[in-house]
Amino acid sequence: MKKINALVLSLALFSTLSSAQTGGSYTMTKSVIAGGGGQASGGSYTMTSTIGQSIAGNATTGGNYRLLPGFWSPDSLNKTPFDFDGDGKSDVGIFRPSDGSWWINRSTAGIFVAAFGRTGDRPTPADYTGDGSTDVAVWRPSDGNWYVLRSENSSYFALPFGQTGDIPVAADYDGDGTAEVGVFRPGNNVWYVNRNRSGLLIQQFGANGDVPVPKGYSP
Repeated sequence: MKKINALVLSLALFSTLSSAQTGGSYTMTKSVIAGGGGQASGGSYTMTSTIGQSIAGNATTGGNYRLLPGFWSPDSLNKTPFDFDGDGKSDVGIFRPSDGSWWINRSTAGIFVAAFGRTGDRPTPADYTGDGSTDVAVWRPSDGNWYVLRSENSSYFALPFGQTGDIPVAADYDGDGTAEVGVFRPGNNVWYVNRNRSGLLIQQFGANGDVPVPKGYSP
């Protein structure tokens, strides 16, 4: 009985916390019990959201570890599209095909400009790394390559997926908190998605003239 009472008291104390918790090389901006939804970052890792929530499915990454899944807030499963600064709000932005530049007016971090892409590329912004922020990205129809600029450290990666004539349809198809690369092929109305957790998805869905509309799709 004493142990149960101590646990109840501990939970009550956590539920009243609202200021930041700090220690070592990190800062946790919300309590693990009081609502969740904050972000803990520092050192070589970033923790998106907090524990103590009822829905699982996001990932903790950084340093040399990856924790998947954990206990996370519902917000981590329903990410805001085009949120380049991770504050939960969509940001106004453009991709300029004439010179391959991105101009993003981030709601909390000011204007961000990046030269990433070239004429003919298709903008495909999404959170490919699971850090809670949208990454600048393009799909190149001429060679079927995806190019992603990581929001957390400004490094980039490229991978081939698709062919000329495809339509890029990046989205989170397996609920792991990160976007997967995918294409819709109008010639046969087949979706091809490289899912992170469950492998390649090949599914025919649609008819001639249809336009794919996954979450966050950019025409």
